[in-house]
Amino acid sequence: MIPLRLGLVLVSSNPTNADNKLLVSSIVRLLVSAKKKYGTSKANRFLIELSKQKIFPMGLNHVLAAYGRGMKAATGSWSDSSFVTEAQDVLEDETAYIEVAEKIQEFIEKKGLPLNSYVINGKLYDSLSKNVMQDLMQDVFREQQMLGQLVQVGVITKKSNVYGFFTGTVKKKKSKINSEFAFLRYDSRILNEKNIEYVPLVVPPTKGSGSGDESGDGSTQSGQSGHQGGHHGGHHGKVESRDVLLNPKLQMSLPYFRLKLAAEEDVEKNKENDQDEKKKKTKKTKTKLNKSLHHDVPVTHWVVADFCTSPGVNLLASAVQHYTNTRKRSENTIRIAALHRGDLRCLREIDASLIPTDVTNSIKGSPLADIQHSLLNILPKDVSTNMPCLITNGRLIRVGTTATFDTVSFQLLEKFERSRYTSDIYKILKKEKKNEKKKNKQKDSKEQSSSSSSSSSSSSSSSSDYEVIMRSNSLVAQYALQTREPPVIKPSKAKQYFDSVSYTYTGREDMNVIAIIDPLSVSAQRMTPTLLMLRDVFNMTVTVFLHPNTDIQEFPLKNFYRFVPTTVVTQETAQKEKEKKDRINAKIKKKSKRMVKPKNVKEGEKIKNVNNNQNIQTKEQPSNKPVLWGSKDKATTKFVKLPKQHVLTLKLVTPESWVAMKYKVEDDLDNIRLDDQTMGTRRNVQAEFRLTSLLVAGNCEDLTHYKPPNGLQLVLKDVANDAASGATSATSDASNNIVTDTLVMQNLGYYQLKTQPGSFTVSLADGRANELYTIVDESNEENHPKESRGVDVSVRSFADVRTSFSVRKRPGMENVQLLDTLPTNEDGSTDVSTGEDEGMWGKITNIWSTDSNTGGADTSKKYDKDTGEEILDTIHVFSLASGHLYERLLRIMMSSVTKRTSGTVKFWLVENFLSPQFKKTISAVAKELGCEVGLVTYKWPAWLRRQTEKQRIIWGYKILFLDVLFPLSVPKIITVDADQVVRADLRELWNMDLKGHAYAYTPFCTSRKETLGYQFWRKGYWNEHLQGKPYHISALYVVDLVRFRRMAAGDTLRAVYDQLSRDPNSLSNLDQDLPNYVQHQIPIYSLPTEWLWCASWCSDETKKDSKTIDLCNHPETKEPKLEMAKRIISGPLFKESWIELDDEIATIMKNIKKGTKKSGRRSSVRVLKNGKDGAGGSSMMKDEL
Repeated sequence: MIPLRLGLVLVSSNPTNADNKLLVSSIVRLLVSAKKKYGTSKANRFLIELSKQKIFPMGLNHVLAAYGRGMKAATGSWSDSSFVTEAQDVLEDETAYIEVAEKIQEFIEKKGLPLNSYVINGKLYDSLSKNVMQDLMQDVFREQQMLGQLVQVGVITKKSNVYGFFTGTVKKKKSKINSEFAFLRYDSRILNEKNIEYVPLVVPPTKGSGSGDESGDGSTQSGQSGHQGGHHGGHHGKVESRDVLLNPKLQMSLPYFRLKLAAEEDVEKNKENDQDEKKKKTKKTKTKLNKSLHHDVPVTHWVVADFCTSPGVNLLASAVQHYTNTRKRSENTIRIAALHRGDLRCLREIDASLIPTDVTNSIKGSPLADIQHSLLNILPKDVSTNMPCLITNGRLIRVGTTATFDTVSFQLLEKFERSRYTSDIYKILKKEKKNEKKKNKQKDSKEQSSSSSSSSSSSSSSSSDYEVIMRSNSLVAQYALQTREPPVIKPSKAKQYFDSVSYTYTGREDMNVIAIIDPLSVSAQRMTPTLLMLRDVFNMTVTVFLHPNTDIQEFPLKNFYRFVPTTVVTQETAQKEKEKKDRINAKIKKKSKRMVKPKNVKEGEKIKNVNNNQNIQTKEQPSNKPVLWGSKDKATTKFVKLPKQHVLTLKLVTPESWVAMKYKVEDDLDNIRLDDQTMGTRRNVQAEFRLTSLLVAGNCEDLTHYKPPNGLQLVLKDVANDAASGATSATSDASNNIVTDTLVMQNLGYYQLKTQPGSFTVSLADGRANELYTIVDESNEENHPKESRGVDVSVRSFADVRTSFSVRKRPGMENVQLLDTLPTNEDGSTDVSTGEDEGMWGKITNIWSTDSNTGGADTSKKYDKDTGEEILDTIHVFSLASGHLYERLLRIMMSSVTKRTSGTVKFWLVENFLSPQFKKTISAVAKELGCEVGLVTYKWPAWLRRQTEKQRIIWGYKILFLDVLFPLSVPKIITVDADQVVRADLRELWNMDLKGHAYAYTPFCTSRKETLGYQFWRKGYWNEHLQGKPYHISALYVVDLVRFRRMAAGDTLRAVYDQLSRDPNSLSNLDQDLPNYVQHQIPIYSLPTEWLWCASWCSDETKKDSKTIDLCNHPETKEPKLEMAKRIISGPLFKESWIELDDEIATIMKNIKKGTKKSGRRSSVRVLKNGKDGAGGSSMMKDEL
């Protein structure tokens, strides 16, 4: 939502080349003509086609062909010949838009903008790298951050013209440059900070040096002088008499300009008039001059050149002209000295029309030998005598022998230098003078004489403000340019000052860790276990400095973190550990036999060893099996001293490419209570996680359109199975080799595939993807890269595996869209009407559906050929559950759906949040209920803003990944919350016509009047945003996945979410607020209200017509779920009460538990892929139970 506008400036890279200039002019003229005739967006297609040109130098025929292709694509025409003729007509008219190209070229040359550069809010970046898109976005982001800071401090307000603030350009006064950041033109010699260098004009004193007289200056300043270009001389605290440039006392001997202007000559002529009249006129003129001469920050220019050469004379002439212009504007802020580096005799030949005689005479009268000697000491050695240069307040500008340096360049240099250090230096100088003046006024009359003498010396030295500023600026700038090593923090020294906020553990001297952390930040909580491991395991010296944030809005400590290390112990170390344990066990065993005597043993009876069971049993480790630190066979960690009064949750934070699941857990990790009443005699809560798979992720780019090919279907094939079966892309069906599949997102072209370690190939899926696209072989450097069968991927470690590649449209398919652009109705929904308007290409590309009338999921009826009976489609139901309570409610919901729905029902559950007990028994439960169950998962991408609370993460999975969560064979899903009971046939909802919408929700009830005040969307911001559209509840909704993917709705939802989630107060109910917020982009089809009944919002009278009952939270009573379920789902309106449904599931679970114990094994797991045996894999590892 950033107000961003882009401009493209087309200029000739060689204006002196007539052919090149004519070609660029032709491109500009055609672009302007197309823009006026067809509009900007269609005219840009000409540039897109032109950018595909790979043959250089480009000819006019290439330009005409690109114009024809671009206008053909933009207008949807069948032929490009008419557009080529149109372009030829425009170019044959020599007056058509010819002035536009000339004005552009003139403007660029006037502003000094280099080729292949870009400007953001007036700031120029004068280099384009290969990663220009990435660099540009980073620069725009930095600009946005800076604007945000300026808004926060109040520099920029709502009324500010941001562009005018930075550039000084306002529509009403385009020529006025009044911004301190703006310059008349760009000059890399001045504005490029990488080229800044200064000459040393202040000599540092040596140790033990005397007063300022020894160095030639009464106020010698200490400091370090240096130069970026190298060594410039051997000054060591003493200035030689010949170093006139380094001695401020000899400043008057330098040849500064002393030109008299007309206004000053008038003042002198007035002296010859009458005394009375002379006083009036002189006073009036001086007052006028003093007002106009007042200006801040004096600037000193030293023009250094051989004035016997043409470049030197030109530079000196520009300096004279600039000096004259400045004095004419009544500004007395600059002084210029001409330092000659050539022979004195050649000065006689200087043209007086270029250089005034006064200037030439001052150069001749200067100590030329001393000046040249001093220049050798301060200038870099690579600055030859023939190179004209300029020293401005100590800064060196290498003008060069070929480049020009005019009066505008002088103004540019002065403004830039004033914006750096000189302004601040002058402010300090003025402040010191003001304080000195106050002190002089406070002196008594006895000191007035000495005060007047010091005042006179001060007034005489006021002309040396130039010297102070010039030399101070040189010293400060050199110090800023020096590369200084960061200070090393010594813990022993730091503890003297920060003992109260620091901690130090002294370990190994060669390994030292220093951490400066905010103790209440998430980063610090994650870092602390790592620091403990470095201290305890590696015996490092660890020093921690606490730096808390004083501005705390709420208590930030909401999470506790522990690091689980995986340091592998060697075989030798493990063997030694085993031998040590054996020795300990032997000692304990021997001691027990000697000291323990059983009761009731008769004398003389042999004492049996009753302590065998008391021995410490150590599980023997195989010699070839490594032992992980923290345990004998696994990596572990523990939490101690946790608060007992809170309900806690436990989750695992893994690296980006890891997919880890709960493996062995007895407790409900979403509701951990450590109080004595809950725990009883138990002392701890244990949970075991297991790494189930790894991710292969990356980005995909379409080189035809230079954007992500969203919706492109990718498959991951097993190379080993492919080679074993001998399958080839041309002769065999390689579907059995498919491990998993996915879609490419529009967001950054991102995709992810789950797999196990091995060798694989990422390739395009057979069908639409393979027909339109081909993977580009990036190893081929030809203009048209050859086709690649796939991208090889090797998963050989636990590190992130990222694979980025490019695709290109096949020849002849450039204008065929992968996802059709559907016509829309007035309400924003897609048009489902048929007719000839769709066109032939529309029918050909309508591959996402088998029903051309709907353009979405196939709703046509199918019949058995033998019996003639209707074949019912499988109904796919999606739900999520986390925690034992919601898993209990989920089983009841599944039972109610299966009982009421005709045909086969398949439930898709997110595996990430399910407990091991649930996954262990769900196959048997599904068998008893007569349904199918599939487990899906998708790792939250790193580039998408993450949620930290468990409930909000679950809400995110309900809405953000619908397009990539399910196999592509699933045409539609019905999302039903776990805390619902279904009373109707969901096939009615499955077959419902959504009128071209991607999904359908039920609006909130308004029949319960006492809770209408809690419906926040009825007033304020939401009421204005919805503009009369209803606010829907997310407990039950239908998604047409075919249309959802074709519309790229998932990409839109993720983009809006990423923006809104930056505000922590936004999206309070993520899965509900987000689809309601984007109704204007993705319209919602409103279901009849009877499809969802909730006691909080719906009246009791409407309960009899309800088709589903949702146990939503009541805003006032906060009634617990189970009590609400028993109260609401009971009575004559229900075939069975909730208690009966719960008892039925309890009986099933009891029988399953008995069967598992009897068989001694777990329930069988049948892995299906893409919904059928032997088909291609879906986007999960275990997608079927």
